[in-house]
Amino acid sequence: LNKNNVLFSVEKMPNTELRYRFKIDDNTIYSVTKSGENYEWQNSHYHKLCNEVYVVQSGKIIMVTKKDKCVIKKVAKIGDVIAVGPNESHNLFLSKDAQICVLKYGNIKVDDWYSDKSLDEFCKSIDVEKIFEKYFLPLCNGLKYTVF
Repeated sequence: LNKNNVLFSVEKMPNTELRYRFKIDDNTIYSVTKSGENYEWQNSHYHKLCNEVYVVQSGKIIMVTKKDKCVIKKVAKIGDVIAVGPNESHNLFLSKDAQICVLKYGNIKVDDWYSDKSLDEFCKSIDVEKIFEKYFLPLCNGLKYTVF
């Protein structure tokens, strides 16, 4: 749907989350994501040109980021904000009652989404039943980790 030069779309993601997207122009995308029926990770990725800001509206999320073979786990709850910069690999896990708002800004005229298979492999090795425990994060492929 395109109205007043704002492109609106709804997409059911592979992990069953629902994503509502508003593309305002070539430099700004706003989205709302609601957790799905499945309890699964999103797909690990990074952007070369844009930044993202995540705001937790309900529930909890886990954000993992990777820099220089170091994985950082952040647990965020209602009202928390997490910013991710260009070339920062990241992945999200939403609790069953989670809803997040994401602002993507910067130079996003082109498809600026790049997969990170090693971070995906790391995330998929985490036991989702223990995922929100403060210190639970496994070692995988020699990656180090930090918990916040």
